[in-house]
Amino acid sequence: YVYALDAGSGTKIWEFETGKKIWATPVIENGVLYIGSFDNNFYALSADTGEELWNFKADGVFTSAAVIEGNTIFFGSLDRNLYALDKNTGTQKWVFTADRWFWTTPVILDGVVYAPNTDNTVYAVDAVSGALLKRYDLTAPISSSPVVMNGKIVVAAQDGVISIIDPATGEIKVLAELEVTVRASLT
Repeated sequence: YVYALDAGSGTKIWEFETGKKIWATPVIENGVLYIGSFDNNFYALSADTGEELWNFKADGVFTSAAVIEGNTIFFGSLDRNLYALDKNTGTQKWVFTADRWFWTTPVILDGVVYAPNTDNTVYAVDAVSGALLKRYDLTAPISSSPVVMNGKIVVAAQDGVISIIDPATGEIKVLAELEVTVRASLT
């Protein structure tokens, strides 16, 4: 279920039933709530009423939040695909397929979607066309959401290696090597 609660009283305003559980964090923009579910559907709901505005069916579950840029919403799935949809209609603009799962939320910088994958790679994909621009090979699977900082992408692999990707030069610099497994978002 997706629930909307009154912030002051905690009273339930509405609920929306999905076919299975939800791990993804919702994104809300202009009165629309966007969320993926383990029922392989990505939903756009009215944030006011919970009414379904559209849904998009994939071949895998959704585990992370989407990101919005202009009229496009971007998100990955465990079907190995990174999707770009029209945020108003749910119409697919493009799909990019990788070797393994897109477990985490991508980031966007200068018209490029940086999408970490559990195949040890951060994919740099053109936000308009979905064309692969570059692969950044890291040390281990990535299930942690990256952050943009000073024009660079900071990402943590599961083996605890935190790296900085410089899109201007294509270089990857190791920032830290933690002695822990990292799965949580860097934000």
